[in-house]
Amino acid sequence: MAGNVLSMGNVLSMDEDDDDMSASEAMWFAGKLGFKDTWRGGKQILGIDEEDMAENQRKLNRLMEHPEYGGRVTGAYFGGLLADPAGWVVPAAKLKHVGTGLKAAAKLAGYGAGTGAVMGGLGYLDPETPSLFGEGKMSRAEMALMGGGVGAILGPAVGAAAHLYKKGKKAYEPVGDIAWKAMTTHPELGGGAGGALIGYNVDPDASTTEKMRNSIIGASLGAGIPGAMRGIDMKMGTDIRGAVGRFAIPDFRLDKDYLMKKGAFKRDRSKIHKEFDSLVTRIANEPEEVRKVLYGMLTNPNAPVDAAMTGLKGEVREVVTKYGRELMDLGVLNPTDFVKNVDTYMHRSYRRPKDRKFFSTGEKIQTLGDELRMRGIKKQWSAADFNAGKMPDNKGKWEIIDEPGADGIARIRRDFTEGEREAMGEIKDAAYALDRTGRLMANDVSAYRFFADLADSRNLGKHWSDESGGRFTKLISSRDFPDSTAKVFGDLHGKYVTPEVYNDLKRVKNIRGGLVNFLEKSGYRALNRYWKKTKTGLNPATHFNNVASNVHMYDAHDGKVADLVEAAKDLKNKGAGYQQALDDGVFGGGVLSHEMNRGHEEIMDAYSSAARKFSLGDKGDRAVDELLNYIPDVAIKAAKNTKKYSWDAMLNLYQLEDHVFRLGLYKKLRRDMIEKGLSPDDAGLMAAKQAREGFVDYEKTSPLLEGLREGPYPFIAYMYGIVPRLAETMAKKPWKIAKWGLIWHGINAMGEDMSDDPEKIRKQRALMPEEQKRPLMGIPGMPSGMIKMPEAISPGTEDDWYLNVGRALPGGTDVFGQSESAPGNIPGIPKFLQPSLGAGGAILNTLQGIDPFRGRDIPEGERLDYLRRQFTPNLPIPGLGTYAGEKIERAIGEDESRTRDIHTIPSAVLSGLGLKTTPVSTRKLRKRKGYSFDKKIKNLRSKRRRLDRDDVEGRNKINEQIRQIFKDKRRAMNP
Repeated sequence: MAGNVLSMGNVLSMDEDDDDMSASEAMWFAGKLGFKDTWRGGKQILGIDEEDMAENQRKLNRLMEHPEYGGRVTGAYFGGLLADPAGWVVPAAKLKHVGTGLKAAAKLAGYGAGTGAVMGGLGYLDPETPSLFGEGKMSRAEMALMGGGVGAILGPAVGAAAHLYKKGKKAYEPVGDIAWKAMTTHPELGGGAGGALIGYNVDPDASTTEKMRNSIIGASLGAGIPGAMRGIDMKMGTDIRGAVGRFAIPDFRLDKDYLMKKGAFKRDRSKIHKEFDSLVTRIANEPEEVRKVLYGMLTNPNAPVDAAMTGLKGEVREVVTKYGRELMDLGVLNPTDFVKNVDTYMHRSYRRPKDRKFFSTGEKIQTLGDELRMRGIKKQWSAADFNAGKMPDNKGKWEIIDEPGADGIARIRRDFTEGEREAMGEIKDAAYALDRTGRLMANDVSAYRFFADLADSRNLGKHWSDESGGRFTKLISSRDFPDSTAKVFGDLHGKYVTPEVYNDLKRVKNIRGGLVNFLEKSGYRALNRYWKKTKTGLNPATHFNNVASNVHMYDAHDGKVADLVEAAKDLKNKGAGYQQALDDGVFGGGVLSHEMNRGHEEIMDAYSSAARKFSLGDKGDRAVDELLNYIPDVAIKAAKNTKKYSWDAMLNLYQLEDHVFRLGLYKKLRRDMIEKGLSPDDAGLMAAKQAREGFVDYEKTSPLLEGLREGPYPFIAYMYGIVPRLAETMAKKPWKIAKWGLIWHGINAMGEDMSDDPEKIRKQRALMPEEQKRPLMGIPGMPSGMIKMPEAISPGTEDDWYLNVGRALPGGTDVFGQSESAPGNIPGIPKFLQPSLGAGGAILNTLQGIDPFRGRDIPEGERLDYLRRQFTPNLPIPGLGTYAGEKIERAIGEDESRTRDIHTIPSAVLSGLGLKTTPVSTRKLRKRKGYSFDKKIKNLRSKRRRLDRDDVEGRNKINEQIRQIFKDKRRAMNP
């Protein structure tokens, strides 16, 4: 196949007249020949396509002598030779492992000579090249000899350069570590650096002098605010910086030992849940009726018994009893409750909960003990009546759960009756019940082990104190958690910890603040999560950007390709390496949030209404359930398969894109740490933490971050995570930033050099909107995100074509991008800080008739369509009514537009998939450039009309302003 394609390309090239080729076409032709040099040489040795290749070589020789662009063609050819993968793979692999000194130089010379001779001999031999050593034409042996000589000379030079590069990196390491530590422990330095970068990027059209001035202003503000807080703290004896840090910064003032213990907690949680998970998977493979029978056997001693399920029942009861007994030993379960429920306990779920406070095991119910205590009907009741045998009803046994106060009122409860549970839609499925039980018990056992580990006497003065003083000011007490029978933080009860540890312990126990709790109960978080999915995992373009960003960050942490390949295999096979990484918490929340290892998702999805957020009331919910019973099984199966191979597949792929890079980095880091002497357990936990944080660890949070991402900034967690990683890379490994800057500069330079009109490219870049001119990652010296495509591979239209990679790099070009004045946008605020309000914003914008993404009002009659798009994945499918689909429709039906960019069908499809090939027209750019000036002129003319006729001075002043704007407009439109 490759030979046929190549031959076709050769025939096409031979048919072209050399004089008709543009410079870019000639350079492209030469570069391709150079890149395929070893391939062409191999074909020549085998006697394949010799005539065609000889004609192409003669054509190359003529083009290299071209009076106008011969030099550029020669450069393109040698650039292709350097890029020939077969020619470089052997020398690069050999030179990488040799040392320095004369002995190394001799080795390098030998390697260079050997590989140079081999690759020189394999290259294409121009049949018309004269011999350098005698009469006639050059022989292949002579070419091999030349390759060996050049290799012997260049080998030691390349080796020396590589050695110096390694030495330089090693020498800089302590400097980078000191710089990063200074930035993270002294907010003045970090704030100053961030402020300087923001100031530099405020105005992309500013001169270098103005940029530097803005940078100084930004640095002063960035350093001044934390400096002022430090001064106040020192003078007043306050801790303003601590309060701000706890509010805004994840893991603020949490030391490494605490975080390692927290990592062990996550590992325990994952291992325990896997014990339950293996049983759940087996049960889930049974028919639904069998699962219901098993549920009865597990929860009701009088239920019918299926002999075939007796063994499985015993295994389930054994694991539940084992961890129930440990919870009793840890003080979470009351011994009486344990004995009473040991043979029948399973977590209950309902389709229509009677008390909607308890939607899931992760909210108000903090422990298994709390659940047993809070099940059923609760009442405030007179203790005297209770003692006299007078109860609210006679439907079950009532018990006191809160002793009476001074008013003699106690809190009592009884369990739901069978009929009440039936009316609420009890889910009688053993697989579902065991899954929820396992989640609750895994979290309880691991959390209370963590608390016991922290409370160990060896940690006195390190993580806790017996008395208040110094750092330890927060008392662990049950008074803040009156609904819990157990000591909420186990053995830490009665001890003093730091405010930072106290706040983190509450996160461990999933004790959330009022706003987040309210959003969860109201169902808004569920709606917002759906909205986020349509913009991330269900958006093909986001997949492309996610992978490209991860490639850059993986390289920034010195990730290895071999580890990435192994990671992909592990994720596919779910082998020991994968299980180890899962236990160490590489994937974020361990198995509790990691669903890729499970084979029973359909069972869980089948009961997704168990905690129904949007209720139609009891009657309405029952009516919906009854209607669902009339849907044919074939339709339900078809719907499930459609979801499985579309919705679920895209979300799983999005998750996999992150996991493969995290796992690859984890493998490398764990191996390095073990080589340095760490135990495998400690190395695994530390490597997992660094692998998560090496990209974006969405599990890390703070009160500020939690509020922002649930409110105005649903995607702020990405910037919250990636900006510090970029700052760390710039401080500790600046050569990584330089490397990618050179790579993108080089790719862009090739595209520009292979285009015929450099002046036109210069004008286009000057006329481009601000976000297209901004340097990648907002770093001075980096190229813009608009990479010029060579004309040889650009669509054959009148426009020039660029590849917009701005959003494919970490941080994109929106880190410091400013928004222009437009409906729905706040001028002067970076794009990533423009509040969108998530799903709520989509609804609010619809009501207001504002489209902030396009910066325009929504035309009358199109509001519902706008709302629909906001909750629909942006798939590049024509006729679906998506933005990406419409772009393809325009490419099919539109040949020209005065203002809108016109894509070809392939470019529209590629853009929808994330590879944003972008048409650029100088005429359209110039027209758009004038829009903002026209708006200013229109506003001034309107203002002038409102002036009194006698206000000559006011009119003249406005006229002068209009004349100046016209001058600025001409200047801007004609750079």
